[in-house]
Amino acid sequence: MAAIAAQAFFRRKRITKKLMAAYYAVNFITTACMTVLPAALFNLSLECSDISAISSAIVGILAWTPYFLLSKRIPVVFHK
Repeated sequence: MAAIAAQAFFRRKRITKKLMAAYYAVNFITTACMTVLPAALFNLSLECSDISAISSAIVGILAWTPYFLLSKRIPVVFHK
């Protein structure tokens, strides 16, 4: 998913905004499943690196996804 999104991003393809939104959603789900789920199932505490990964995924969902979907610049830059 990341390779396809990166390829579209650097080639400035029109589908980039949808791919990036999907990438951030998949990244968030994967990060949550790999960190929060095991911690909840096995009563483990989250480490600093886990919290950092979750925070990064949340920023991707809350900041970058709306930017790619709602920004006026995105259709201008990604037009091919």
